Amino acid sequence: MDIIDSDDSVGQNRDEIIRRLQAENFFSADGWALPKKPLDLGGVSWTPDFIAGDAALVLIVGDHVPKFLSKRLLAACDQGISLVCAIDTVASSSIETIRLLSQVGAAISLLTDRGFSPPLPLLKFLGTEQVAVSKDLRRELIDRGIECCYQATTNSAKGKTLEWLLHFMFSQVTGFRVRECNYRTASEELDIVIQLTTLDGARCWSHMSAPFLVAEAKNRQEKTGQEVISKLNTIISLKRGTCKIGFVVSLSGFTSDAHTQVLKLASVDRIFVLMDINILRRWADSLDYDSELDNIVSEAALN
Repeated sequence: MDIIDSDDSVGQNRDEIIRRLQAENFFSADGWALPKKPLDLGGVSWTPDFIAGDAALVLIVGDHVPKFLSKRLLAACDQGISLVCAIDTVASSSIETIRLLSQVGAAISLLTDRGFSPPLPLLKFLGTEQVAVSKDLRRELIDRGIECCYQATTNSAKGKTLEWLLHFMFSQVTGFRVRECNYRTASEELDIVIQLTTLDGARCWSHMSAPFLVAEAKNRQEKTGQEVISKLNTIISLKRGTCKIGFVVSLSGFTSDAHTQVLKLASVDRIFVLMDINILRRWADSLDYDSELDNIVSEAALN
């Protein structure tokens, strides 16, 4: 996706940007319309750019969000209003803006030279656009992502929130690009497919002679068993040697037979990395993010 030059973004007239937003297919498909009256946000009134049912859409352009708008976004979030923020590339690189959008759980639509992209959850947006963030902000975003994983109430929401989190986390690794989420073939589906874009000789995955890594996300109450490991092994074995590392992330942990299955498969030319919430947090909280993942993969290979 080609992002428009930041100087062009800032210089455009807001009314013209709004007209471009209204011309997008998702805008009409999602039923966005001008609000007929201000929203009552519990003592604070707000007239967003557009509304659709219990959702509000607002345009954010530039390197900061005005205080009055920040206050209203936070109030809208507290009132249970779903937020979509259409932003330009300047806003997407602002630490404070990203932090605010995370706090209010906003979906993001990005202004590009071809128009606005369809809205995506923030973590998926950051992963898709390969937006690199600072260590502190990355930790904040991961912590909030984990919290959302535990707060999700339906099986679909549980799975999606963990996939979005992992999309973001893997996208922050130097030389990784998340190529696909929910990658479907004629016979299978993979939660996350990661492509190596550069080879760092210091990292163990650079010496596996395989351009792809895959990850499975399990966010459910019960522990993950050996059947998931066996299925992933079968999938990897059919990839003609292009994939040799498989991550299985299970927030509830793993059964003993899952660990046993990994040991049984130790003779094959591939590595299975089991990550529970403790390992996920260890990776997220590390001072050297890339090196810590390398340590986790190396431990899986050597144990």
